[in-house]
Amino acid sequence: MRPMDMPITKYIINELIVPKVQEDRELKLLGKGVYLEVDPSGLADGDAGQTTGGSMDGFITILKNEKASGTSKMNFLQDGNTYDEASIVEFFNAFCDSVKPLYQNMKMNLFVSRETFVMYKRAYQKLYPFTKNMDANDTAIDF
Repeated sequence: MRPMDMPITKYIINELIVPKVQEDRELKLLGKGVYLEVDPSGLADGDAGQTTGGSMDGFITILKNEKASGTSKMNFLQDGNTYDEASIVEFFNAFCDSVKPLYQNMKMNLFVSRETFVMYKRAYQKLYPFTKNMDANDTAIDF
């Protein structure tokens, strides 16, 4: 019997190793990865490869760099905007209203922290209780 056919090997690979690799890829590379240029001329076969998260800039890194540049064509919320559970729905409504009419019917990504989005969804459900669970899997902001 080959090691790959043994139940314990399958368990270790499928339940322990693969999920951890996927988690690292999501958290360290796609989100917060920072590209590190490696000079290949100094490497030989068998040398350690590039560190996890060093092969590309993640989208969070790109967004932070764009905002810090001060010359980005991306629209960022202004620093100093505050919201709490009582005002977050109005905050998002004002944000949606600020989008130019040309783009209002286009689907686009809006990057917010999970905590902010959960606060929005809960506040929205309190304001409109009859819509609760009608869009349980919907991660869109109305309008």
